[in-house]
Amino acid sequence: MAHQKVLVTGADGNLGQDLMARLALFSDRYETVGTTYHVLDFSWETSKVNAVLDDIHPDVIVNTAAYTQVDAAESQPELTTQVNAGGPKLLAQWLQKNGGYMVHISTDYVFDGQKGSPYTPQDTPNPINHYGVSKLGGEKAVLETLPAAGIVLRTSWLFGAAAQNFVPFLIRSAQSQTPIRVVYDQVGTPTWTGNLCKMILKVLEDRPVGILHGCSSGYTSRYDQAQYVCQCLGVASKFITPVTTESFKFTAQRPMNTAMISSFEDAPSWQEATVKFLETQGLFKSYV
Repeated sequence: MAHQKVLVTGADGNLGQDLMARLALFSDRYETVGTTYHVLDFSWETSKVNAVLDDIHPDVIVNTAAYTQVDAAESQPELTTQVNAGGPKLLAQWLQKNGGYMVHISTDYVFDGQKGSPYTPQDTPNPINHYGVSKLGGEKAVLETLPAAGIVLRTSWLFGAAAQNFVPFLIRSAQSQTPIRVVYDQVGTPTWTGNLCKMILKVLEDRPVGILHGCSSGYTSRYDQAQYVCQCLGVASKFITPVTTESFKFTAQRPMNTAMISSFEDAPSWQEATVKFLETQGLFKSYV
C-alpha cells in the first residue's frame, strides 16, 4: 500500500489517543496527523474548516471526534447536531471534492434497545435521545456523501486508559472502596479501545464501505461488567450497589439493550478484552 496521510480528529479523546499511538507503529505506511477541537472545530464556518483540511490535505480521515455528553445533549441540541452530524458531513464533503477515504466512528445509541437480541449492521436504527439522533445524522451524511469511499464503524461501551469512561472510574472506586451505584438493567457490549484500533487498521487495509460493527463479542449488563472487573482486580465488590436506570433520573432516555454483533470474526469476547486492558495497566490479578 502506498504511503497515506491519515487525519485523526478528536486525537485527544479516549479512542483518538490510542489510535494515534497505534498508527505511529506503522510509520512506513501512514503519516499520521491528529487534531483536537482547538485546531479543527466543527462549530466553525465551513470555509474555516475547509482551510484546515486543505492545509493538512489527508488521504484518509478517521473521525473519532464527537459530542458525547448524552444528558447535556438534550439541552444543547444545536451544538450536538453541529458536532455529531454537521462535522462528519463537512469532512465527507471535503473528501468528496478532493478524493480520499473516511472512517466514521458511531455508536450503539443509534438503536432503541427494543430488539431483544444483538443488533446487526442491517438492523434499522431508531434513536431515542438527541445524542443518538445526532450520531445517526452523522452516519447518514457520510454514507450519502461517500457511498463508495466511506465506512461507518459503530462501537459500544468503549473503555480505555483515559479517565472519562466506566472501567477506569470503576477501578478507582474499587481501589478506594468508594461506594458507587451501577445499573443492572442496561445491557451492551463492552469494547476496549485497543481492540477497536486493530479493527480500524484492518478497515484501512481493506477499505470496505457501508456499515460495520466494531465491538467485542458477547454482551453483559453494566452491573455484571463491574462484578467481572472487580474479580479480575482481586477486589471485593461490596462497594457496588445494583440499581435501576430509572433511579438515576437521567435527563436523556437510555436504550436498555444495545448489544451488537461484531463484524470482525476475530473479535475477542468482552471478558478477554477486559483482561487484556487490565494487563496493559498492570492491574490484572486473577482469572474469574
